[in-house]
Amino acid sequence: MQEALKDPSKIVRWRAARFLYEVGDKSAIPALCAAQNDPEFEVGMQVQMAIERIENSETASENVWQRMIKNHSS
Repeated sequence: MQEALKDPSKIVRWRAARFLYEVGDKSAIPALCAAQNDPEFEVGMQVQMAIERIENSETASENVWQRMIKNHSS
């Protein structure tokens, strides 16, 4: 799934980041860090959420759309 973060399709990259957010472990951090500057906002945000979740040893809770709404409302 880490290789999918480099796919030309933004949908594939976003889904890969979402998958890693849901079940990824510390072995995914290098690939996620390499994908942090993805040109697509949604992909970059999902990558950041995955990194934060893994680094903080949390369980997956909110999705990128929930985070966007929460950040926009703040």
